[in-house]
Amino acid sequence: MGKKRSKGVTIFAWLMIITNAYALLSSFKFKANFFDVYRSLPVAFNVTLIAYSIISAAIAVIAGTGILKLKEKMRVLGVAINAIDLFFGLAVLSVTLNDIREYTYSIAASVSATDPSIPVYALASASFYATVLLMLFAYGFNLLLIFFFTRPKVKEQFK
Repeated sequence: MGKKRSKGVTIFAWLMIITNAYALLSSFKFKANFFDVYRSLPVAFNVTLIAYSIISAAIAVIAGTGILKLKEKMRVLGVAINAIDLFFGLAVLSVTLNDIREYTYSIAASVSATDPSIPVYALASASFYATVLLMLFAYGFNLLLIFFFTRPKVKEQFK
């Protein structure tokens, strides 16, 4: 008899596939903004960020499909890529927090210039905090996937 996959493994694998497929598709559209957001960083670092985001998302999609087939190597790969994303993402966020703030404030200022009734500071603050919270939510998702796929009960399904 074949291996039995739990609902949790199915749900988390599909979440991993869907979120990373979306990230992969949107990374091609978002790459121009990397240079605006992280303008204080060297161009080579921005290119590395773009390449890493594309490669990481592609690997995570592949790992997610392997997890659906209960392949142990894909589970390990999924945990590894999420751990690297978490570490790399938090490191980049801590280094570039000021760049993100400046970018969101410049966007808010340009929006406010077209409509003076919009309070610049409130819009800029809301944009900045929403951006940071969204990034932290993504890193929390990485942490959740790592936690889930390293639980003994889950690991047992891959043997």
